[in-house]
Amino acid sequence: MLPWIVMSVAIISLTICFTLEIIKLKNNHSRLSEMAANYSQLQNSYEILNKKHSQLIDQVNRLNKTITRKQCPDGWTRFGCSCYFKSKDKTTWSDSRTYCQQQGADLVIINSEAEQVFIKQFNKNEESWIGLEGTPKLLHGSWTYDWKWVDGSPLTQPFWGTGWPKYYQYQAYGVCCDSEGKWKHAFYNKNWICEK
Repeated sequence: MLPWIVMSVAIISLTICFTLEIIKLKNNHSRLSEMAANYSQLQNSYEILNKKHSQLIDQVNRLNKTITRKQCPDGWTRFGCSCYFKSKDKTTWSDSRTYCQQQGADLVIINSEAEQVFIKQFNKNEESWIGLEGTPKLLHGSWTYDWKWVDGSPLTQPFWGTGWPKYYQYQAYGVCCDSEGKWKHAFYNKNWICEK
């Protein structure tokens, strides 16, 4: 009987050991499956991040090209998104506009009070042509001017000097900005300010 007891105990012990090993294997398999799922998620996240990284690199390169294109040429000054050039020479409004256009620019269009303040500082101690032109027209028996910027847009925010504009029939005028930042129309030779 003793050999049967020893054998039974041995079988029970082996069964317990075998069962414990099966449980360990199942736990290891579960952990391995969980790790495989985590690895798959990490791999997926890595691919997404790598794609986003490539997109960001492309965007940075595009922005760098834009910034390089937007750098002002030598002799020009940046304000906001535009570059400005002030001449040292003097000429007519029409000739100054032609010069600006040859530089890929046009006479300055003043779109805001901030830009007007900048132009006043930029134009210290001189009068310079800006991109505003007046065409005379007879309205209800009185002469007036149709003021337009060089891009064809109408004047909406004027910065006229005291007593300006003055109206004379049959004369078209370019507009200049004086040393105080005030506008007046004229036809004598002036410096000019280009914008691009």
